[in-house]
Amino acid sequence: MPDYALICVGALVVVIGLAFCVHTLLFLRRAVETTGTVVGHKTITSSRRAASHPIVEFQTPDGKTITFTDNTSAGDWVQIEGNTVKVAYDPNNPERARIKKFSALYLVPILVTVVGGVILLAGFPTFAGPIKVLTDFLEKMLDKIPGWL
Repeated sequence: MPDYALICVGALVVVIGLAFCVHTLLFLRRAVETTGTVVGHKTITSSRRAASHPIVEFQTPDGKTITFTDNTSAGDWVQIEGNTVKVAYDPNNPERARIKKFSALYLVPILVTVVGGVILLAGFPTFAGPIKVLTDFLEKMLDKIPGWL
């Protein structure tokens, strides 16, 4: 018998993930691309870890200098001051800008949609067994990852 709670939660998470995807695509459709320079980074510390977010500066065609902190933590290569990065920004609101790379724009929407799909499928008896095997395997793999990562 289907688990309607899992099906409803999964469907909701899929809808949220798809909304993130649409939001990103609409932003990119109106965005203007330029090159920015990493001028620093902002470290945000939580109870579990610290994440470094690059601070990027770019100029609009009218010469206005915009500085923004990207909302995703990034790899060490982009956090080195002086590195150039591709930037996408809203021409009507240049402060609304993002580093234009896959992980910054698409990774979260795709992951949320996929996780929602797995939850949704887990609600159906046909998929519950294989998904349980997959989650047990992933849990064993996560236990092998050193705590310092």
